[in-house]
This record gives sequence, C-alpha cells and structure tokens, in this order.
Amino acid sequence: MAIFSTDQVKDKIEAKQHELGTVKQSIELDHEELAMRDDIRKNSDQMLAEYASREKELEATLAHEQKLLGSLDMVRKPFEEMKAELAQGKSDFTKDERATQEKNARALEESEERLRSFDLTHTERLSDEEKERRHGLAEDVKLRNQALSAADEALRQAGKRFDESQKPVYDNIAAVKNNLDRHQKAVQDAQIELEDIALKRAYVTDCITDNTGDDELHSVIRRKENKAEAIQKEIEKLEKQQHAHESLIRFLWACLIVFAAFLIFGLMHVLGD
Repeated sequence: MAIFSTDQVKDKIEAKQHELGTVKQSIELDHEELAMRDDIRKNSDQMLAEYASREKELEATLAHEQKLLGSLDMVRKPFEEMKAELAQGKSDFTKDERATQEKNARALEESEERLRSFDLTHTERLSDEEKERRHGLAEDVKLRNQALSAADEALRQAGKRFDESQKPVYDNIAAVKNNLDRHQKAVQDAQIELEDIALKRAYVTDCITDNTGDDELHSVIRRKENKAEAIQKEIEKLEKQQHAHESLIRFLWACLIVFAAFLIFGLMHVLGD
C-alpha cells in the first residue's frame, strides 16, 4: 500500500512540475512582449514611416490592378459567352457519338436486367435448354459491354478531334482566365497587406500613446508568478510526502531484515541445543 501511495505522489509531482513549466514559459513570453513594446517605442518613428511608405506603394498597386481588372471586366461577358458557345459546339459535334453511347448504355442495362431476371426465376438445377438460354443471355451482356466500350471510345475520340480543331479558342479562353485570376489575386494580396499594415500601425500607436497594455501585462505576470509560487510550494509539500513514504519503506525493510536475522539466529540456537 505504501509503494502504491509513493507512485501516486510521484505522478502528482510530475504533473505539477509540468504545470509549473507551462506557467514559467508563459511568463517568459509576457516579458518578451513587454520588451517588444519597449523596442517599438524606441523605433516607432522609423516603423511608422516604413508603414506609410509601404502603404503608399500598395495603394498605387491596388489602384492599378483594380483599373486593369475593370478593363478585363468588359470582356468577362463575351468570355463567358465564348465558353458557352464552345461547350455547345462540342455537344453538337459529338451528337451522333453521344446518341450511340446512350443507346448502347440502355441496351446493356436491359441485357443485364434480363440475365438477373433469369437467375432470380431459375434457382433450381438448370436443364440443358435452360443452360443454353442462360449462356445466350450472358453472351449478350458481354457483347453489349463491348459495344458500349467501343461507343465510349468513339465519343472520346470525337471530343478529342473537336478540342484539337478549336485549340486557338481554348488557348484564348485560358489566357483570359489566367489574366482575370492573376489580377484578382493581386487585388486581394494588396488588400490583405493593407489590412495588415493598419493593424501593425494601430499596435505601434497603442504602444506609444497608451501604457494600459503594459500595466495589464505587469498584472498578468504578477498573477502568473503568484500561481507559479503556489505550485512550487505544492511540489515541495509533495516531495516531503514522497520522502516520508520512502523513509517509512526503508524503515520497514530494515525492521524486516532485523526480524529475519533474529529469527534465523533463534532457530540456529534452538537447533543447536
């Protein structure tokens, strides 16, 4: 029972040590933030000037990209119409092959259904005539599968011929799309960076004009230090408890050894007499 209690105390000590390490690490991070805020105050003029310069560049970039995007918006409708016309053209070009493919798909489905129906209604041993009939149904399914595969390939080849014949149109569509995507991304990137600069400027301004953040951090650090101190005291208390358990165990072992020695000595004395 004592050994079990010692293991429990050891587990509690390890858990508290882990908690103490986490609190101390958090305190270190708070001190780093205080130091960073102090550095910001020292370098605030340079930082704000850099933000203003970068903001000016980004605003110029954003205006330029938005203008380009506006110009491209004029071709967006014709671009979408071109895509729709191309899709319709491909549909018309492959009309016969698609009709054949759909016809063969339906024929295969009907053939498979006939075979399933036969198997469901013929659960007993088949006669020779029934075996021949089933073989014919299975062969029909096989042939329908082959026909559908051939129709699929014919449709694929027809689509490929159309795509090759319209390559310049596809290239034009891809070029327009790439331009739209590129300028849209440039606008988004500029907007995101401008928002980031606004947040940074606000933080620098807060460090310069308001010490409330520092006061709050000092208060947080004091609370965490008090918590760390309390945890350390708990660890010391648990360590004393662990030491007491270990001392008790050593004492009990010593008593057991002495008792065993006296017992052996007594037995030897009795046997000797």
